[in-house]
Amino acid sequence: MGAAFASARVNCQETRIDDAKRSSKNVLEMLRAKMQEYQPKRAMSNLDIIREIFDLLDEKLKAGGKYEELVELMKSPDFDIKAGTLKTMMSKIRAERRIERAQCPCCHTDVPSSQITVQYRDGVTRQSDRLTEA
Repeated sequence: MGAAFASARVNCQETRIDDAKRSSKNVLEMLRAKMQEYQPKRAMSNLDIIREIFDLLDEKLKAGGKYEELVELMKSPDFDIKAGTLKTMMSKIRAERRIERAQCPCCHTDVPSSQITVQYRDGVTRQSDRLTEA
C-alpha cells in the first residue's frame, strides 16, 4: 500500500509540473503576441522634423535665407527653436549624410562602412590569434 501511495504522489506532482509548464508557455505566448501587436506612439523630435524638411531649408539657405528668418517662419505653438539650434541641427544632419554607408555582409542592413571595416579587422585578428594558439 505504501508503494501505491508513493506512486500516486509522484504522478500528482508530475501533473502539477506539466500544468505549470503549460500555463507558463501559454502566458509566454500571450505576452509575445501582445508585444508584437504593440505599436508605440512616438512624437517626432525637433531634430526629426528638421531632418524631414532639411533639403528645403538647405535650399533656402543657399538662396540667401538666414537662420533667423527660417526660425521665424517655422515658429508655431508646437514648434519653436532658436536660430543657433537650427544651425547646429543642420550641421549634424549634413555630417550624418556625409557618412559613407555600405551593406553589412552578415545581416544585409545599411550600416556605416567604417563599422564593417572595424568588425572585419577584429575578426581577422581573432582568427589569427586562434591559428597561433593551435
